[in-house]
Parts: sequence; C-alpha cells; structure tokens
Amino acid sequence: MPERNVFSWTSMMGMYNVLGCYEEIVNLFYLMISEGVRPDHFVFPKVFKACSELKDFRVGKDVYDYMISIEFEGNACVKRALLDMFIKCGRMEIATELFEEIEYKDVVMWNMMVSGYASRGDFDKALTCVKDMKLDGVLPDQVTWNSIITGYAQSGRLKEASNWFSQMNDSKDFKPNLVSWTALIAGHEQNGYSSQALHLFKQMLNQGVKPNSRTIASVISACTNLSMLQHGKEIHGYCIKKDGLRSDLMVGNSLVDFYAKCQCLDAARLEFDKIKQKDLVSWNTMLAGYAVKGSYEDAIKLLNEMEIQGVEPDTVTWNGLITGFTQNGQGETALEFFYRMNQADMDLNITSISGALAACTQVKDLKLGKEIHGYVIRHCIQLSTASSPQKTLSFGIRFLLPLYKVDKLLML
Repeated sequence: MPERNVFSWTSMMGMYNVLGCYEEIVNLFYLMISEGVRPDHFVFPKVFKACSELKDFRVGKDVYDYMISIEFEGNACVKRALLDMFIKCGRMEIATELFEEIEYKDVVMWNMMVSGYASRGDFDKALTCVKDMKLDGVLPDQVTWNSIITGYAQSGRLKEASNWFSQMNDSKDFKPNLVSWTALIAGHEQNGYSSQALHLFKQMLNQGVKPNSRTIASVISACTNLSMLQHGKEIHGYCIKKDGLRSDLMVGNSLVDFYAKCQCLDAARLEFDKIKQKDLVSWNTMLAGYAVKGSYEDAIKLLNEMEIQGVEPDTVTWNGLITGFTQNGQGETALEFFYRMNQADMDLNITSISGALAACTQVKDLKLGKEIHGYVIRHCIQLSTASSPQKTLSFGIRFLLPLYKVDKLLML
C-alpha cells in the first residue's frame, strides 16, 4: 500500500490479535509510530493487551509514556486495557495509582482491581475494594464473587473459598457458574484434596453446569492422584462425546499424564498421538511416563522425534527422565540422561541434583556423587526439604550417606 492510515494498521493488529501473535502487534505499533501515524482509541487497547499477554512491562510502560507524550487521554476501553496491562505485569502499585486517577470507574475496572489483589493473596485490599465499589454506587456482580473465590482457592485457603461459594449460592441475584465451580474444584485438586474435588465435580453436574477443558483437566488430575483408573476412563468417555473437549490441548495432556501414571503406556501413547498441536508439556509428560516405566528405547525414540519436530528439551524434560529412571531402579540410565543434560548446557536444579544423587546411590558411584556434592557447594544450592532451619534435612546428605558408608566399608 502506498499510503497506510490508522485504519490499515488497526486491521493488521486486529488480525494478529485473533491469531495470538502478540509480538507482531508490538512490532507493528513501533513501525506505525515511525511512519508518523497517530494511534487512536482502537489501537492502544490492542497494544496494551499484547503487552499483558507477553507480560512485557517495559514495552507497556514505553507505550504508556508515548500516550502521555502526545496528550492522548483515551476512553474507558483504553483505560481498562492499560489497567489490565499493569495488573498482569505484576505492577499493582502503578495500577492502583492509575485506578485512583480515573474519575468514572465502571464495574469492569473495579473487578480488575479485586481480581488483581485476590490473585496475589492480598485479600484485605481485595475485600476493601468490594466495600469501596459499593460506596461508589457500583454493585458487585458475579465476576466480583468469582475473583474472590478463585483467589482464595489458588492460595489454598479452601475454607474461605467454600464460604464465599456458599454465600453466592444463597444469593438471590446470581448463582455459582462454571467459573465458580471450576475455581473450587481446581483449588481442591491442587492442594491435595482430590476426593473433595471429585465430589464437587459430581455436584456441579447434578446442578446442570457443563464443564470446560479447565474443569476436566482438574478432574482427570484428581483421578491421577488417587490412581482411579476406572473413574478416569469414565471422564475420558465423557470427553469423547464432546468434540470441543476431545480436541483440547489441556485435556489431551491431562489424559496422557493420567494413563502414563496409571502404567497404561499404550493408552497414554494413543492419546499423545491424537494431539495435533503438541506443546512441550505433551512431550515431557510422555517421556516421563516412559522413564517411570523403565522403557529406555521408547524414551530415546521419542527424544529423537522431538528433535525432528524441532522441539528443544528443557530442564523439565531431563528432570523427568532422570527421576523417572531412578524411581524405576535404573540408576545407570538416569545418570546417562544427567550427562546428556549437562552436555546440553542446561541449568541444574534441586530436582536434577537429588535425582542424580539417588542414581549414584543405586550404582554405588561415590566419585560422581562427591563431584555432584561439590557442585552443590560451589553453586550454593539449597537442598532442603523444609523452610524451617530446625527441620532442614539435606537431600545431598540423605543420598550421599549410603555412598559414604560403602566407601568406609571398602576402606576396612
């Protein structure tokens, strides 16, 4: 196009927004500015959303400073997008200042602040926001309640989450919806209350609320934690009947993990192969399943497939292989993958090191165990199982003690 106006740029940004190509939106914005085209109230929300999704505060602040420099005040839509960007980038202090400067605040803006505080566990400020919005003449809606319930559930404060859920259920204005149920179910599953999560799921279905992929993933994970193979298969059957759930990546990954941990590797691989757009979680889950089962050849083949597909293994990949083969009693194989992890120049963490030390114990390799122990000391890595100094137990000591005992016996 010989001439591109603001509508041309907005159309391109809109397309990339739909595709989820947020870096392209940022690049287009800077190109637009370089060509001297002034953004409008349709452009800025798209750019701020892109910064939110990328969690890129630096660029977001740069765009905000530019907006101030051209004296562009923006409408409610722009201010919502800006507020959301600061919150999602973890800058609640800036979001609070901006929020206080906004003269006319709608329920969406109030809910953003409530959700922002609740998601960070600052419930005093979140509840204060709820009170202040009432004083401002804005009535809390279902989103407000869901934000509080989700915040409590994610923080592990399940009693408070359940109390708010019950109050919402008794309300005349609105009842718990899919978001409410899913937050409570996921909260229980993530905090070790898998049986309660399944009970809540049953209640949700009895209420006629249909689950989404997030709900199903949490329920399948609960079945995994409880080793409930038959119940998990029933949930799988439900997913097959629902096309949207069957093709969802989150659900697919959960099913691979479920079957792998239930020692049904053929079923796990079948579900893995059905996932059309695999992410790194898909590959890591299947590899970890092979490792725990002790299937060395299958793990090697899958690693080769990853390479062919252009998927780079990360720390989680190697940790899954190291700990999996160690759990299976194949210390030598685990150390082989530990060596490959070092060759790939990956950063070692507590999981890598504790798995490798356990493998050293299995193969009685004191020399390598000491070298790993030396690495831990040189890099000041804290290998403790408890935050309290009084209850600290070193993983390194736990795994090295058997090796030192062997060394002592050899000396005798």
